[in-house]
Amino acid sequence: AEEFSGAVAIRGILWALGMGVLALFVELSGATGTVRAAILVLGLSALPVLVTGCACAVMAAREEMAFVSAIQTGTNVARVVLCLLALHSGGGVLGVAWASLWAAVAGMLASLLLVWRRYELRPMRFNLRRLVALGRAAAPFGLAGLLFTVYFRWNVVLLGASRAGGEVGLYAVGFRILEAYLLIPGSIVAASFPILSRLHGVGDASFGRACRVLHRALL
Repeated sequence: AEEFSGAVAIRGILWALGMGVLALFVELSGATGTVRAAILVLGLSALPVLVTGCACAVMAAREEMAFVSAIQTGTNVARVVLCLLALHSGGGVLGVAWASLWAAVAGMLASLLLVWRRYELRPMRFNLRRLVALGRAAAPFGLAGLLFTVYFRWNVVLLGASRAGGEVGLYAVGFRILEAYLLIPGSIVAASFPILSRLHGVGDASFGRACRVLHRALL
């Protein structure tokens, strides 16, 4: 419970810093009022996504990936349905942003309810020293996630410097098709990580066999 609460707090702090940077970027970008509002609403939707990630990490640590898949699939389906309804009703880009926010909130509430009831984890108070220690331990994983995101998003940023928004949007949609091919290896790694963590240090033979099975599956 302490690690879970600390992870939520660390992600919340990083989100707040990111929202400050995003607000500054929006202010300097010269975007129209509707686009500015949509960007900020999408920034708000990142917070429930981050909290959901903490809850899903608890489920993955218990090696119950079925719950992780159910939460993620349900959230994505709700997002698609709400966004299509927003477009159909003439909500435009701002309506899509709000739809994405509400879908993220629904996914967060579902994941927190599952964690609280199944694993009996409750938010708890923690001291600053413990929070700093958790932040240091999580820093390598956070850096890896940041580099992964930059790797798959930097091309869109560079393209945006020389092309109109519509062209960048079409490119991003097309690139999603390529990203779909990463879902299978990504799912294998996500499902295997808790098992490898449990076997590490228990026995080199068991850990080695698990690694070889994982390598063959990825190849």
